Amino acid sequence: MKLSSYFATTLATFFMAGCIASYPVTPEGQASHHVTQAKAGYAKGNLHFAFGHADSALDKTTGGSKLREWFDAEPGAQKAYVSSIEAEIHNPSHSAWSLEILEEKMLKLKASGALPVAVTDSLQRDFDTLIGRSILDGSIPLDLGSKISQRKEFQGSAYKQALFRNSLKNLRDQNDSDTTLPALLKYVESQGPRSAEWKMLEAQLPDLNVKRKDLDTVIFPKFAEQRKASITVKAVLEVKADRLLYDDIKQLLAKKLTKALSGQILPTSKQ
Repeated sequence: MKLSSYFATTLATFFMAGCIASYPVTPEGQASHHVTQAKAGYAKGNLHFAFGHADSALDKTTGGSKLREWFDAEPGAQKAYVSSIEAEIHNPSHSAWSLEILEEKMLKLKASGALPVAVTDSLQRDFDTLIGRSILDGSIPLDLGSKISQRKEFQGSAYKQALFRNSLKNLRDQNDSDTTLPALLKYVESQGPRSAEWKMLEAQLPDLNVKRKDLDTVIFPKFAEQRKASITVKAVLEVKADRLLYDDIKQLLAKKLTKALSGQILPTSKQ
């Protein structure tokens, strides 16, 4: 190793160790650390840095109260923090994933008491308006499997119908999550076999992203059987070797085969 590379590696190691050592161990100390960093960032005009630490303080037990003390002493900081959250809510580049992240932040913000109740309620109303509009017009692909869709505010018939349509679209476009299909099946089952939703799902199933692992949960057995048959391949491999080699090959192939394949290896050597 070159001497310069050695020194660079050593310095980087010490730097990282110093950062780790300087971060408090207790939640109380961590909350104080993040609020102190937030104050320093705000004083320097680095709002992204400051409010990133403010968000981190929300995760700590006393973080909310420490932020509240700072905001009470410096109202301008509170105003700027609220403005940053408003900008985050109205970000035109939201995805379903980013909305789920923001939902978690809103819950932490409310529970922490970092802001006055009236301010938090106002932010929540803005966020809920965004969610409701996004569900109804499909501009952001929230579906029946999203955590946000489980909230009581979005249980009305119009929302459910929109979430149903969004779920079908996400499954067609392969933009679904692991929870999309199970939630969709549960909803359709609750509507019954005579419902329009049941018939629509049954008609569109062949075009949807239904994975092999989900086929046993599909409430349409004929489709499940047909899909299994279409994606299952029986592979037969004749191995003329001793038992140990056969076992090694079997284990190797078992790791390589995808879930879409089912294989059977037939040994021909005497046991």
